[in-house]
Parts: sequence; structure tokens; C-alpha cells
Amino acid sequence: MLKSRLNAAHAVLQDFMPAEQAVEESFQRMVSLLNTMCTARVAANLPMQTGRREFDHISSALHHIGEARSLILSAHEALVDTRAAVLPTVSFGDNGACPPGAPSLATIATPIRAVG
Repeated sequence: MLKSRLNAAHAVLQDFMPAEQAVEESFQRMVSLLNTMCTARVAANLPMQTGRREFDHISSALHHIGEARSLILSAHEALVDTRAAVLPTVSFGDNGACPPGAPSLATIATPIRAVG
């Protein structure tokens, strides 16, 4: 059962990370496009109203991509919570304390007895 859960988590991660990166890249490209449009208009010495509708459409698209970016970040946080609920902690490293309520070694250690 643990292996199937690990495989499922890995499959989601393999698809989620590229999707998250695509949203981020789309956001960056739209910002760059708006900057290029502004710079090109000024360089061509065109009046400010030139391309106003296009700016409005691109700005609106950027706004929606920003909302998608926020939603994908919320989904990322939710997936972290789901992972913690679905995948049990199977070991502890030296970098952190045991989770609350975990038994101490003294509690679970079996005393050694000589059998004769």
C-alpha cells in the first residue's frame, strides 16, 4: 500500500511541477510583452493611445494569469498537506525532532536478557 501511495505521489509531482512552472513562465512572458509594447511605442514616438485596446487585453490576460498563479500556489500548499496526510513518516533524520506524540526509544526498546 505504501508503494502505491508513493507511486501516486510521484506521478502527481511529475505533472504538477511542469504545470506550475508553465504558469510562472506565462506570467513572466506577459509582463515582458507589456514592457516590450511600452518600449516599442515610446521608441516609435507614437502617442499614448496607440494600442490602448491591445494593452487593455494583454493587461486583462496578465491579471487572469496572476489569478491562475495564485491558485496554483494554493494548490501546491494543499498538495503538501495531502502528502503529509497520505504518506506516513517512515523515518527521522538527524536534522529534526520526532513528531509530537512519537514514542521515545526508551518506551519502545526491549530490555536485553540473558537466556541460559
